[in-house]
Amino acid sequence: MDRNRLLTDAERRRLVHIPQDRDELVRLYTVEASDLDLIGERRDDANRLGVAMQLALLRHPGVTLAGWLQGGFAVPVELVSHLAEVLDLPALAFSDYAARAQTMTDHARDLAQTLGLRLAGRGDIPMMINAAAEAARGTDRGLPIATGIIASLRANHILMPSLSTIERAGLAGRARAR
Repeated sequence: MDRNRLLTDAERRRLVHIPQDRDELVRLYTVEASDLDLIGERRDDANRLGVAMQLALLRHPGVTLAGWLQGGFAVPVELVSHLAEVLDLPALAFSDYAARAQTMTDHARDLAQTLGLRLAGRGDIPMMINAAAEAARGTDRGLPIATGIIASLRANHILMPSLSTIERAGLAGRARAR
């Protein structure tokens, strides 16, 4: 593996894995009554399903839909289908979500605020490096180090930054621990 990479491609995918198995989808993405209220505030099926997707991704793996797509990941079709079925909406409605890019951003910001979450910023890098150093005291392996960073972010109600940011913080933390 490249010295400037903490994770393999498989490990990167594992960190943001969205299951395809129905039982796992139900376990991770159960829609609660408070979610239905937030989803129901939207005017059309596309926005209702889009908001449901945003809520799902904010909770697991802890990213906005825009962040997910910018990370180079495809729309998780299994998750769209699961949420559409639960909400009794046509899954095809999602293809019309956020025809105006600002809609997706506005929804993500409003939902994150409602859930008490915030985006990671530069000021969070030292905390991420500290979390990486703590995790690296027991291992040199990248996945446990990255998982330690993500756990620290979640404990502080911070959404995941890009995987490359997590990797850079992990490399710095591992170097500190050595």
